[in-house]
Formats: sequence, C-alpha cells, structure tokens
Amino acid sequence: MSLDNSSRSRSRSPMDRKIRTQRYSYRDIERSQEASLSKFKSEIQSSQDHHFSLLQREAEKLRNEIEKMRGELRYEIDKATAGQRLDLNLERGRIRDELNNQAQKQETLQTSLIR
Repeated sequence: MSLDNSSRSRSRSPMDRKIRTQRYSYRDIERSQEASLSKFKSEIQSSQDHHFSLLQREAEKLRNEIEKMRGELRYEIDKATAGQRLDLNLERGRIRDELNNQAQKQETLQTSLIR
C-alpha cells in the first residue's frame, strides 16, 4: 500500500501544484485589482477635490461680483434720492418765494385800498 499511496501522491502532486499556482495567481490578481481600485478611488477623490475647489473659486467670484453690483446699485439709488431731494427743496423754495411775493402784493393792495 505504501507504493499505492506514493503513486497517488505523485499523481496528485502536479495537480496540487497547479491548484497552488492558481491560488497564488488569483491572489496576485486580487491584489492587483485592489491596487487598481485603490488608485481609481484616489484619482476620483483628487478629481472631486479639484472640482470642488473650482466651484468654491467660482462661487467666491460670483459673491464678489454681487457685492460690487450692490455697491453700484446703492450709489445709483443714493444719486437718484439726492436728485429728488434737491428737486423737492428747489420746489419748496419756489413756492416760498411765490407765497412771499403774493403776501407782498396783498399788503400793497391793502395799503392802496386803505388810502
């Protein structure tokens, strides 16, 4: 029986080697795939970080542009308000002058009627 066992072990030996080789081969493939996956994940993360950075810069530019436009709008509103205030003050002055003129005319008429 020992001969029979030794012949079996010899006959299994090439098969065992093949299986072991395949296991190592599968492990190598698995490691390679894990490395590729890890590299892919890091590339995706890097790409996302880059895009996020670009979006932040663009958002900051837009915020600055909005602030600039707000400043310009405030300036235009202040300018229009100042113009309206000036027009109102001028009109008030004209009305006051007209009332003074009418009051003087009324006094003149009253004095001429009294005489």
